[in-house]
Amino acid sequence: MAKKKTQAAKPAKRSTKKSTTAAAKPTTAKKTTRKTVAAAPVSPVEPKIVVNHDSIARQAYLIWLERGGSAESNWLQAEQRLQAVAAQTRV
Repeated sequence: MAKKKTQAAKPAKRSTKKSTTAAAKPTTAKKTTRKTVAAAPVSPVEPKIVVNHDSIARQAYLIWLERGGSAESNWLQAEQRLQAVAAQTRV
């Protein structure tokens, strides 16, 4: 079998023309008109309150930032608050 000679990839040729920069033409701004569209009425939707480990932990941390206290008491209070809010939003 004869060996084929491989040629190195040729670099891309660069244009040798120099760009001529003429004075920029003044452009006229196009006038566009925008139509105002009334937004569809949005019904107020209460966010769904989820009582899970992460939400209780977040609430307990916020209680701790406000007044300090023990982790256990803050956790129990956070759990009670979230359950109360969840019960109100279900109604």
